[in-house]
Amino acid sequence: MSRFSFEGFSPRTSSARKTFFAERAGLAYTWVFYESSHRILASLYDLAEIVSPSREIVIAREMTKIHETIMKTTVGQAIARVESDPDMSKGEFVVIVAGIERNDKDLGLTEEQNKVLAILLRECSIKTAVAMAAEITGARKKLLYQQALLLQKNAV
Repeated sequence: MSRFSFEGFSPRTSSARKTFFAERAGLAYTWVFYESSHRILASLYDLAEIVSPSREIVIAREMTKIHETIMKTTVGQAIARVESDPDMSKGEFVVIVAGIERNDKDLGLTEEQNKVLAILLRECSIKTAVAMAAEITGARKKLLYQQALLLQKNAV
């Protein structure tokens, strides 16, 4: 797919960033955001909690400048690479996150897990519904949260 979305700067706080990432994690197209040098590592940690470690990303540092660095990697490997390179704590960053490949409509959840989540969403907040669905079904909270956001978006 050739579509992409530019999202501007990611939020400053960890909880707001996680929400920001979770809202975009299920997108089938690429999304792009800016990040500052003093938050790049924290942002990558937050991203790793929300999306699959195998999700491809590109981190571009100091684009169009003499010390430009472009790194294509996965979310799982990005943290180690940024931590090990002192230059990756300087400059301005553009992070490009690949869209999710949609081979299935349910993000890997079973029909029963989706049904439990849908029922709980009718009565509870997303946070509560996801926590309860995870406890009842044993599904990963991250997947349930992504599915809850998709269900909520489709319901509107």
